[in-house]
Amino acid sequence: MSCALDLNAERRNLGKSKLAMAKWIGIGYATWCRAEDGEAISEASQKAIADKFGRTVVDVFPEETEAAA
Repeated sequence: MSCALDLNAERRNLGKSKLAMAKWIGIGYATWCRAEDGEAISEASQKAIADKFGRTVVDVFPEETEAAA
């Protein structure tokens, strides 16, 4: 999975730990870690991340969206 946002950089810019970031978004810690590491996550989690950053899922996870089409 490729993410158009550098989730690690976004998290560091916000000054949050991985756990705090997961809680802020409303997803599990392991899910956040997988997303930050570029691993596959559920569509619901992709949407939660995209929504929190004010983006669309297509903007944040373009390759995942293309693969599902």
